[in-house]
Amino acid sequence: MQTKTALLYFSLTAVLFPIVTSCTTQKHETPPEQCTGHGTGLSVAPTESTKAASAAQDAAAKLTIDQLHGAVGRGDTAAIVELGLRHVNGTSITQDSEAAVKYFRISADQGNPIGLFYLGTALANGVGLPKEESMAVFFWEQAAQQGYGMAQYWLGFFIANGRGGIGSNWCAAAPLFEAAAADNVTDAAFMLGVMYQEGRGVEPNYDKAASWYRKANAIEFNQKAQYNLRFMIERYQIEWQPGDPGAPPPPKEWMIPKGENAPKLELKDNSAANVG
Repeated sequence: MQTKTALLYFSLTAVLFPIVTSCTTQKHETPPEQCTGHGTGLSVAPTESTKAASAAQDAAAKLTIDQLHGAVGRGDTAAIVELGLRHVNGTSITQDSEAAVKYFRISADQGNPIGLFYLGTALANGVGLPKEESMAVFFWEQAAQQGYGMAQYWLGFFIANGRGGIGSNWCAAAPLFEAAAADNVTDAAFMLGVMYQEGRGVEPNYDKAASWYRKANAIEFNQKAQYNLRFMIERYQIEWQPGDPGAPPPPKEWMIPKGENAPKLELKDNSAANVG
């Protein structure tokens, strides 16, 4: 389960509407579970320690700033991460990205998967230290090894898009997205929908795409998933289901054909009847 701590300004943003983006990646017939490449072996379920870390992080998010400082003094790794987040966002404390990174490093050095994730995210964004995507991947991998879903998602995203010094490999990214989706990362489920809708690394399958979009929206309202579901429904690629956006479209056979299949209208010349 993912911690609900808000990233606010400290976030990576991916606006991924497949109908307005292009991709030239090669399509493969290899099922996602048989894919190989960078990231192989990191699509694991959260370990017990990762589950405990997420629960502790949720608890730390509720502490006051004085309580946080006290917990940090006792070496509480969740409090250390939370204090870093508050420094990033300037929540009840001075905004200080460099101080935030210091706390993320301390927690990462202790093997905390959430601290590892945020240190990687700081590197990916260039927040508090120079931007270095390859090092971001390095720390995300360590968090992903412990089954931390957000790290698995962003690692998969970088692998799919060929970032961080990694060649683009959508097939290898799929298992990471699946593991993250199982850990309730809504955008991971959305990315799997994109893969099946467009055939990125897998054979196109509209029904599978719709299933992943619906899962994304079930985890948390996902505007991108809603948009793509509506897009497929309006083109009769999938059937509307309760809970999908909009209303059921009219039966396809009711639609007026266009082009060569359109009905021909015969125009009669009534000029002879128009007698002055």
